[in-house]
Amino acid sequence: MQRETKFPSMRKGVRVKILIADDHAVVRRGYTSLLSTIFAPCEVADAGTAEEAIKINRRQCPDIIILDMNIHGVNGVDIAREMLQDQPDAKILMFSMHDELPILEASLAVGVKGYITKRSPPEVLIEAVKKITAGEPYIEDELMERLAGSISEQAQSRIDSMTTREYAIFAALVKGDSSHEIARNLNISTKTVSNYTAILKNKLNIGSTAEFVHYAIQAGVLKFGCNKAVPETLQH
Repeated sequence: MQRETKFPSMRKGVRVKILIADDHAVVRRGYTSLLSTIFAPCEVADAGTAEEAIKINRRQCPDIIILDMNIHGVNGVDIAREMLQDQPDAKILMFSMHDELPILEASLAVGVKGYITKRSPPEVLIEAVKKITAGEPYIEDELMERLAGSISEQAQSRIDSMTTREYAIFAALVKGDSSHEIARNLNISTKTVSNYTAILKNKLNIGSTAEFVHYAIQAGVLKFGCNKAVPETLQH
């Protein structure tokens, strides 16, 4: 039986903060109403410009940011990059008219936690918000299936060459665990986690922690969407 993802606002005493950043007022109003109803009690802020969205992120540190790919000509990837520089733990769901793989991959590379298209039904948005707020990545199924066709054999080979310890830390980083969480779960020091993270970045030729999810997709070891997040393939 599939385990239901529990949204944090359903937990006693927790009021989740959501930011919707889109340059269409009707979209902001519609999804503010939807999310406020589904996830009550919660706080939903909205922004119609990139500058406003970045300021709200800095000031309020929302639990999840639903970000349009293009806000008055400003690229959503650039907005996400700045948000993550301000708040490295920000959980961003890209919400876009575009379904081209290069745009999706560019979004994942900067560190967004999920990607859905605006043609998706409301149920997909709701599930994405639940998953991402709970710390799990999310890409709608149709896009994930297309990504599966671009799996890199080189990426697979590099992951196959990992030691058991390297793979355990890689899997934890892909799931979004912090260094402290990894250290506690694996019963090692945070310094050891940092050392292994540096080794993995060098081995996989990536520059930031955010790129681990993108790499896992390239290697075909991470599949997520409406039905699953991090699967058995990341349990090595």
